[in-house]
Order: sequence, then structure tokens, then C-alpha cells
Amino acid sequence: MKKINMLETIFCSLINGGLKPSTILTAFHNVCAHGEILEANGWIVTDKPLENLFEGFDTSLAALRTMEQ
Repeated sequence: MKKINMLETIFCSLINGGLKPSTILTAFHNVCAHGEILEANGWIVTDKPLENLFEGFDTSLAALRTMEQ
């Protein structure tokens, strides 16, 4: 829970500093690209879960971009 609170504080600071939430999510999307960083840290990455992850990113990014207009 402490790590989640830390990340929430960081994300709030980024948004309050002028970054759009879609920019933050796009950066996270890019970090997870092809699952390389996840595999490097011991996660089991297969095509279907990775596809689901990116479908979720696409849905969330579309919603955020609508809100940011």
C-alpha cells in the first residue's frame, strides 16, 4: 500500500505540474511495449495477456483524451 500511495503522490504531482494524464499513460504504455521490461523483471509475458494490456491502454487513452478536450 505504501508503494501505491507513493505512486499516487508522484502522479498527482505530475498532473498538477501540467502533464496530461494521457501523456503519463502513454509513457507507461511505451515502457511496457513488447513486454520486455516486464519479462526482465520476472513476469511471464505471453501474447494474449499483452494484447489485453494494450487494448486496455487504448481504451483508457481514448477516454482520457476525450476528458482533456
